[in-house]
Amino acid sequence: WTRIDDGIPEGAYTRTIREDPTTPGLLFAGTETGVYVSLDDGAHWQSLQLNLPKSSVRDLAIRDGDLVAATHGRSFWVLDDIQPLRDWAKTHGQQVHLFQPRTPVRFAGYGGGYRPRNAGQNPPNGVIVDWYLATRPDSVVTLEFLDSAGTVVRSFNSEEKAPSRPAFRNAEAAAQRDARLEAREQARIAGLADSASFAIPDSIVPKREGLNRFVWDLQYPDADRVPGIIDDYGTRAGPVVPPGTYTARLTVGGQTYTQNFQVKEDPRVNVTDAQLAAQFDLAMKVRQSIDTIAASIKRIDELEGQLDTWKSAVTGKPFAARVDSAAGVVRDSLESVRAALVCVHCHADESSLNYPIQLYNKLISFNMMVLSAHAQPTDADMKVYADLRGKLDAQLARLDAAESGPVAALNGLLDQLGVQRIGGQ
Repeated sequence: WTRIDDGIPEGAYTRTIREDPTTPGLLFAGTETGVYVSLDDGAHWQSLQLNLPKSSVRDLAIRDGDLVAATHGRSFWVLDDIQPLRDWAKTHGQQVHLFQPRTPVRFAGYGGGYRPRNAGQNPPNGVIVDWYLATRPDSVVTLEFLDSAGTVVRSFNSEEKAPSRPAFRNAEAAAQRDARLEAREQARIAGLADSASFAIPDSIVPKREGLNRFVWDLQYPDADRVPGIIDDYGTRAGPVVPPGTYTARLTVGGQTYTQNFQVKEDPRVNVTDAQLAAQFDLAMKVRQSIDTIAASIKRIDELEGQLDTWKSAVTGKPFAARVDSAAGVVRDSLESVRAALVCVHCHADESSLNYPIQLYNKLISFNMMVLSAHAQPTDADMKVYADLRGKLDAQLARLDAAESGPVAALNGLLDQLGVQRIGGQ
């Protein structure tokens, strides 16, 4: 007999030992005080407790690449994806190692939803990416996800900031909200610094010494938001990637490391790849249309900002009335387009109940419908999109006409007066 308990403290007597069926020498021990792992067939052990409550672990099982623990009085627990432990030997002597991600599944019902207090917590939706860093790098660490054509779908990095929140008219409420969000963000970042913490980092790529984990939800970036307009009943969420081959690309210190992985559809859903491709195509068109509205509103704001600047600059000058008159025509034409693109009065939740819904809110509502199931778009979906896109194209034509008409006329006047043009015309 040979002792194989080096690393397991006295008193943590063993209840069960399991060997990984795919990796000889990778052992897991369930003890009276928690779980331990050995990478060398029991010669040495180390704690695998992480956030598992300290309790008697009576049995262990390895299922579909997960480690399942049955505790005495603390319920069942699952450690998602033990692939890094299986491949740990590959990290020896390496400064950086990107592990092979497990095949993610596009589960129907993306976004979670209500979970009873007594229900278990499902694994995160998406692909889990793990990598090892021998030392904490000083440079920015970037993690990108590419499609089969090599196009970057999403890009994240270790210095990415949380997205800015929409402005509120109530300054005091906005300040209180920002303080709460900042405190929450700092707490989350502090948690990421703990090497035993594997909280989903959303958009921040960790770069701890040792093992790091990031979860991508398989979604394209959200559509752009129109500042100041409430996203009432709808979503700007980007579509989930269709089934296929994708690549995780990690960049550390100027060196890149890649691993391919397959995205598969939920096996419970009766849908073909062609039908999902049709849904994805429509969702991307809707997203692009929302982006176009946001860009158009930004363009209108820029032009009107320049109008305000010139109006102030010519105040008191002999030609001020002529400039004001021409600028008024420009503003009226721009505001007419704005009013057709967005509900200009919808700045608070449910305010859209009091005003006509315009194209921006119609499209984010339609986007929610398109993404509501893993299914081919209906004929009605296609007709609705064609109608909304036609109306959007009509407004874009009006905006072009405003720039080639009233804006051009104002610039002609400014040329005569020797004043700088607006709009880069």
